[in-house]
Amino acid sequence: MSIMKSKPVALLSLCAVIFSLVFARTYCVHANADAADEAMNTIRPEAIRADMRFLSDDALEGRGTGTRGYDIAAKFMATQFESLGLRPAGDNGSYFQSVPLRLAKPDETKTTLVLTRSGKDEALTFRKDYISRGDFVRPEISVEAPVVFVGGGVTAPAQNYDDY
Repeated sequence: MSIMKSKPVALLSLCAVIFSLVFARTYCVHANADAADEAMNTIRPEAIRADMRFLSDDALEGRGTGTRGYDIAAKFMATQFESLGLRPAGDNGSYFQSVPLRLAKPDETKTTLVLTRSGKDEALTFRKDYISRGDFVRPEISVEAPVVFVGGGVTAPAQNYDDY
């Protein structure tokens, strides 16, 4: 287990803000055009689609926390905020806020799973036969217990069907 360094986090989702504005625009009563109405008229669906395509592109590698793709997406959002004239409200006058993150992942060289059936051991391979998570509290876990397979199934009384 290790502590990751703080990563910049964009404060708002531009897409959510734009969607809210577009949605609000649909239900507004228009008496006189004001600055808000004029701003709403500048919203272009094709621009929203372009931003969504960029932010969801595989080039951003899923935007997983602490990844290069995440940092690119955060910087993109900050430039969008700046272009909208939003004032920075993050750390040191920026659009970002440092958030400490904890990372727990198993040490693959020490992670084992052995099934014992009828006195015979069967060692399974991590990532091929099973996957486990890290534990934030304990650096090592050992469990010895009987295994009961419940499975994944369907119970549908109306169809007279039950996997269990």
